Amino acid sequence: MNWGFNASNLDELVEKAKSTYPSTYKDIEYIGEVENLTVDGKDARKFVFTYDAGAARCKCWDIFLLLGKDSYLIGFTDMVENFDDNIGDYEQILKSISFN
Repeated sequence: MNWGFNASNLDELVEKAKSTYPSTYKDIEYIGEVENLTVDGKDARKFVFTYDAGAARCKCWDIFLLLGKDSYLIGFTDMVENFDDNIGDYEQILKSISFN
């Protein structure tokens, strides 16, 4: 996905994304700090947030990668009350991702 961000590194990409989210997500709240991780050996950044989606409150993991000039977002979203029950599944999915 082309985010329209001319980011030269992952940290800049994440900051630009986070700066646009309040105009997209209602009552967004970031949880904790941005986390460094790898996906298929590639550097990535993850941040967690919650937001209002109508009558439900949702929780998200957004994981960003920058491969060459292309940015990637891997996102996991569920209702707040269900999200933590699915973390094991999200982690398994991340482990199964490969870039060719």
